[in-house]
Amino acid sequence: MIERIKIWWEENFSEPDPEPKVKLNHAFEEKEPSKRKLRKRVNTLEAENEILKETIKDELYKTFMAKLGEPQENARLKNENNQLRKKIKTLKEIISEDQYGARRSNSNSRKSSKQTKQRS
Repeated sequence: MIERIKIWWEENFSEPDPEPKVKLNHAFEEKEPSKRKLRKRVNTLEAENEILKETIKDELYKTFMAKLGEPQENARLKNENNQLRKKIKTLKEIISEDQYGARRSNSNSRKSSKQTKQRS
């Protein structure tokens, strides 16, 4: 939005060339612009003003809607984070039980193999 305003400003209010390429005769130069030219300039400025107002409204609406959605997005992310943490916790418990169970079964199998060797 700001870039569009800068471009518009530069197009409409850039400094004129210090020396015009075509010099007008003094007879054709007007000391005061005519009402028609002034009216045309006013209409042009009013149209540009309306365009800028609409552009600003659009940009403000977009930012407002983005800000409006942030609390919902934060709540959704918070819930998702909590669910993922719970899932990680349960998976860690499962892994630790498997490791403990595997160690226990290995030690039991070792004992049973030693016992079977001693019996034979």
